[in-house]
Amino acid sequence: MTALVADVTVYGGGPSALMVTHELAARGLSVALVGPAPAGAWPVVAEGGIDDGSDPAAHARDTLLGGDYLAARAPVRAMCEHAASLWTWLGKAGVPFMRDEQGKPLRRRLEGTLSTRAVFVEARTVAIVTDLLDRALAAFGGKVTRLGHHALTTLARDDDGAVVGCVVEDRTSGDRVTIASNAVVIATGGIEKSFAPSPAALATESALAVCMRAGAVLANLELLQPSIAIWRESGSPGPRRFLCASLRGEGARVWLPRHADDARPGREIPKAERDYLGPADGDMDASALTDHRVAEQLLARFAAGGGVWDRELRTTRKLAFLDVSHLPRAHLTTRAGSELSQIARLSGADPFLEPLLAMPSLTCRLGGLWVDHATNASGAMLLDSPRTHATSLAGLYACGGACHQYHGAGRIGGNGLVADLFGAHAAAVGAMAYRAACIGNSRTASVSGAMTTALDNAVTLQNTGSTSSERSVPRLHEELRATLSAHVGLTSDNDRGRVDNDKLTALLGALDLLGEAALKAPSDSSISSATAHREFADCLLLARVTAHSARARAESRGVFVRVDGGRERPRDVLAILTDGGAIQLLDSVRYQSAGAHHERSASIDPDGLDDPMPPGNQRASDLDAAHSPTFDAKEPTP
Repeated sequence: MTALVADVTVYGGGPSALMVTHELAARGLSVALVGPAPAGAWPVVAEGGIDDGSDPAAHARDTLLGGDYLAARAPVRAMCEHAASLWTWLGKAGVPFMRDEQGKPLRRRLEGTLSTRAVFVEARTVAIVTDLLDRALAAFGGKVTRLGHHALTTLARDDDGAVVGCVVEDRTSGDRVTIASNAVVIATGGIEKSFAPSPAALATESALAVCMRAGAVLANLELLQPSIAIWRESGSPGPRRFLCASLRGEGARVWLPRHADDARPGREIPKAERDYLGPADGDMDASALTDHRVAEQLLARFAAGGGVWDRELRTTRKLAFLDVSHLPRAHLTTRAGSELSQIARLSGADPFLEPLLAMPSLTCRLGGLWVDHATNASGAMLLDSPRTHATSLAGLYACGGACHQYHGAGRIGGNGLVADLFGAHAAAVGAMAYRAACIGNSRTASVSGAMTTALDNAVTLQNTGSTSSERSVPRLHEELRATLSAHVGLTSDNDRGRVDNDKLTALLGALDLLGEAALKAPSDSSISSATAHREFADCLLLARVTAHSARARAESRGVFVRVDGGRERPRDVLAILTDGGAIQLLDSVRYQSAGAHHERSASIDPDGLDDPMPPGNQRASDLDAAHSPTFDAKEPTP
């Protein structure tokens, strides 16, 4: 067993985890960066770009509208005010945003936005930013200790309940590492094990389950973001589905043959015999442009027998066409050439001549760990407060896909990366403020005891499992994915992706059966077997929270569509795990941070919804050096 000490521990490996590590190290703190994957192996979402921040008020309005007013407004406003600084800093740091002949940045309009504001690097914006941040950490030398391919197993809490470190485990050898730190930042999310159509190498949702078992509150786990993905037939290496946000941002259209038994290739079906989904040309309604509206239309058509005819199987498949043939080849090749090349290589077809097969696909959770924020008298977010991105556990912070704060009930295009990077900056500042408030308190004995308890808990988790010969854990993962998709996910058998109480009751019953089967799943003494059992238990816990949260949300809001629901005041669905292991829903969160007690209601104040950027809101230009992110003053080393 290895014991480490760091000022802050960061768990994750994507852009948010790398950014929060950069922000902390740039301010002189030591950071233990722990990731479930080796360095450089982290999967990233292929978004269509990043909002340029040129119109903060419009950006905030689009964000709140796209999230159906469930997002926290003060953090949204602060994020939108910082967007311009973010992309400017990224450009100076070496991200090659695409430009025209005069050197002006190219822009595209992404889903859910009312104006053209997204700057981009073809379809590789997130991947390039992630790589740049990853390489930039080398400049901090010994300030950053990296542990790749490790899984978070338990959090260490002192006698007062504050998080003072964690225990992680090498996914290959099983060796455990204890890390004592003033704060822990969770910066990882993902739904690979719970909703992906095939097993994924990483179960990045496990960290949420670990935090919930330690007492953290989760928020809005029932909200799942759908996107339109290109579908590739199997038979050659490569992903079977991948996102196409950049093509959608350039004007790619989704359509179905008017007659489901039309056996002609897509390119031979005339426009008069195609049904286009989504908004009509020139429609500037932001909500109509979102992929989840197009996905809902597709599911309705699939349920009615629509789809694409398979000439070999002689049946209608639940797929649609994504068409770029109406777009100028030279223009699109300049702006999305790498994505087009990848599509042509994987599919063996020219996308300008042959419409691509596409289908709805779940991208991410919009919920996660509940996090808080503080505001000043004018309602602006205070970045240097210990409450900034604080969870319900003192010393535990969250950002990126692990927290619930910025997207509400729907994520608009260009906001994923903005929220990841700004949220990482805010979490770093909040964790620093918390650490500063705790300096001077002697916790040596308490931390030592907390680590011993956490290590004992990790050993207990390692030894769970059974040796009965029943369905394997990978098989149980497949059944879990199918069960969730049928009840709260995106399948055409799920009544257009809608839910009701009967479905949710059936889901909870099915999850109970899966839990019983997991106790009988074959197990041995190998590290991989123990890890598989633990990760399935984590996914099963989150699935139960998802079902309970969906049943508690008695309305349709954003991406969540409920058959038997009306319209209510916006509110978060908050869930916590009781000492007895039961899931309890909360009306408010009461927590302690840096010696102060706070409470936040689940209900969201509707005041100010029509004025997303009121007078007196704190502007990025008003922030002094103590509040400003390092990207305003320090360029990372490329």
